Amino acid sequence: MTLKDQILDQGGIVLEDIETLREKLQEAQNACHWMFRYLIDPTIDPVYSQLDTLIGYIEELIERLGDSEKIRQLALDWKTWGEENETNAQDISPVGTSLPALLSWEENGTVYKAVAGQQHEAVSIALPEIAFAIQEELDDAAQALDDYWRHGFEFAALVAGSVAGLIGSIAGVIASCIALIPPATPGGIAGLVASIGGFGASVAGLAAIPGKWDDVMTALDGVTTVPLENFNAMPGELIGNHPKLDSGTWPPHFVVA
Repeated sequence: MTLKDQILDQGGIVLEDIETLREKLQEAQNACHWMFRYLIDPTIDPVYSQLDTLIGYIEELIERLGDSEKIRQLALDWKTWGEENETNAQDISPVGTSLPALLSWEENGTVYKAVAGQQHEAVSIALPEIAFAIQEELDDAAQALDDYWRHGFEFAALVAGSVAGLIGSIAGVIASCIALIPPATPGGIAGLVASIGGFGASVAGLAAIPGKWDDVMTALDGVTTVPLENFNAMPGELIGNHPKLDSGTWPPHFVVA
């Protein structure tokens, strides 16, 4: 099973566990006599919004998984294209003695022949360089996607462990609430307070999750933002300004009737 598949499986399990935890929180509050709700509500109520945040994290993680192997295949396609142009561009026939046009070019096109040959040779160098540069960026993007998967898997595991701990802790709260029926004994009150304390400690563990999510988003930037910026820079750096495509001096482009 690939890391991507593991994230999908883990993410689905986590979403189910979060809904289970939500039900358990409600069960604890329903099981607690109204006289003692003041002991548990301040700890339990804020957790509901935190669970909504966790759901959003997991759903976004799954939505953005992507496919690094497809990116790598695209990179290989660009490499193949570059190699083909490296071979074939040299075989392009140079311009003949005339250029097709509604009017005749000056000198009937013969003055362009030598420069056109130089341009053909330049294309056989420039196009592969462009293709190989794109291949390199795609390979980098695929590797960045693999890094994103690794951070995503670690994030899903962290959330899964935190939610499992909360489910175990809230079970103790439920048991304490069921046992605490008026008239309450000091021991019963102490037991409820202790179980709430244990649950609160588990809730505190959720504080580490946003920081880990930041790591996931930083890894995602490596997949999207950086390659996109590099791709946008390519036409100016490689195509428009490629020195080999400037070889030769073209005669004036005017026509004669």
